[in-house]
Amino acid sequence: MDSDHKVGEGACLKIDSMDNTHIVYSAWIPETSERMLRYFIQVGETWLIRDLEFTRGHDPIFSMAVDSTGNPWIIYTNEADSTVEMVTSDGMGGWNTDTLFMYTQPVYLLDLEIQDDKPYFAYIGNDGLKLGYDFGSGYQHLTVDTDMVFLDYMDMEVDVNGFVHICYLKDTLSELRYVTLEPEGWPFLPEVVDTSTNNVGRFCSLTIDPSTTNPVIAYLKMDGSEMQLRLAEKVSGNWQHRNVVT
Repeated sequence: MDSDHKVGEGACLKIDSMDNTHIVYSAWIPETSERMLRYFIQVGETWLIRDLEFTRGHDPIFSMAVDSTGNPWIIYTNEADSTVEMVTSDGMGGWNTDTLFMYTQPVYLLDLEIQDDKPYFAYIGNDGLKLGYDFGSGYQHLTVDTDMVFLDYMDMEVDVNGFVHICYLKDTLSELRYVTLEPEGWPFLPEVVDTSTNNVGRFCSLTIDPSTTNPVIAYLKMDGSEMQLRLAEKVSGNWQHRNVVT
C-alpha cells in the first residue's frame, strides 16, 4: 500500500458503513526531514492516497473518525500555531479546516469519535483529561480528570444515545479508570476498573457491546513478573475481569 521511508507511524484505521477502509498515519519526508499526515481510502480493490500538505513539518498528534456518509474527520495538533485543528473532506479532493482550540500546555493524546455526525474529542495534556463536543454555537470543554502528573493510554467511545465513555490510565495511583458523561452534561465521577502496585491499564481499548450496551475494556496488567492481557466488562454495575493471554 505504501513503502516510502518511515511510513505508518501512529496509524489509525476506520471502516465505514459501506465497508470502505480509511487509514491516516504520519509519514516521513526524507527530502526535507519533515513529517506530515497521509490519508488512504480503499474503495473496492483500489487504494487512493492524499497527502495532507498543510500538516507538513509538525509531527502532529492525531486521530480519525468516519461519519455516517463515509466522510473522514481528522483531528491533529498544529505545533506551529499551538492549536488543535479538525479537518473534513470537502468531497472534491480538498479539506475544510476548523480550529478547535489553542493550547498553552502540550497535548499528548487525542481521540476523535463521531455520533449522529457530531464530533466528540478527548485529549490529555499537562492540565489533565478533557472532553470537547459541539453544542451548536461552539465547542464546550469539560474537565474529566485534573491530574497534572500522569494520565495516559486513553480511549473513548460514544454510544447510540450520545453517552460518552472514556477509559484511561492514572499512573500516579496505578489505576485503570472509566467515566461516563451524559449528553451535553457534566461527567459522572471516574470509577476504578482495575488496580495494581506495578503496572495496569497500558494500551487500554474501549468498546460498547452492541448486544448488552455494557462497556468492555481490553488492557495490559503486570502481575508479578508476568504481563497479562485482560478484559474488564461492567455487568449490572460491577466490573468483571478475566485474563485473555498471560
